[in-house]
Amino acid sequence: MEAVTVKYKNSGTVYSQAFGALSVRGFDNPDKVSLFPPILYDKIDGSKETAFKGFRRIITVDLGVVSSRDNRKLVQSFLDSNDKFILFKGEETEIRQARVVFENGEYENEWKWDTNLGRSFSLELIENSIHTRWPWPPSDTMIGYSINNVLLIGTQEAPEYFVTNVDKLLYRFGTTGWPDINIDDYNITFVFGPYSNFTVNQVGAIDQVGTNIGFYLAMGSNPMAISGGTYDGQIRTDVTILLDPKI
Repeated sequence: MEAVTVKYKNSGTVYSQAFGALSVRGFDNPDKVSLFPPILYDKIDGSKETAFKGFRRIITVDLGVVSSRDNRKLVQSFLDSNDKFILFKGEETEIRQARVVFENGEYENEWKWDTNLGRSFSLELIENSIHTRWPWPPSDTMIGYSINNVLLIGTQEAPEYFVTNVDKLLYRFGTTGWPDINIDDYNITFVFGPYSNFTVNQVGAIDQVGTNIGFYLAMGSNPMAISGGTYDGQIRTDVTILLDPKI
């Protein structure tokens, strides 16, 4: 059995529960990763080209049969929380914590032996942070921070101004936020997506706003003239900021 703890925050209260998992895959070993950004270019000569800048760990926690109804309800609350973590030691020298997200819109457990006594839970989670090297020991030179589904109204004619930790770039769940960013300390790269029918550009210079940064974003094409947008008919994009320390 593998000792693992799930932790999440709901309405300002932190909940956690330790489990004896059958396995924890992808936490302390590179068993499965998601390359970022997932962009594949088809070139005119027929060749293909990628522009990967880093990766996220995909962590699979097989809890096996969870016999306690209270613990089953806790697993469900963990999945629908917007601020959740996995704590695990594995082959490391100490317990580590990873902030994770659950990307699927639904979850169904498995009934072992076709009986309600065998409710088994296997959770596939993806971490929130982007790495350029394996997370431990801390050897990354570039660290990425993301926030999903940011509503975008800026156009090339009238770009929209954003500030980290403010308004649309404010983490509304939990206490995790963008770090202090000094533009003199980092080379800053923006990555936007996913999107299929419009592009997003960072326009102009980056401003120092206290310990945050400010910048303008604009849609590179008019998505309202193209069918689609996003699931709610509005224009949304994920915003990722990659910080590479200046030497």
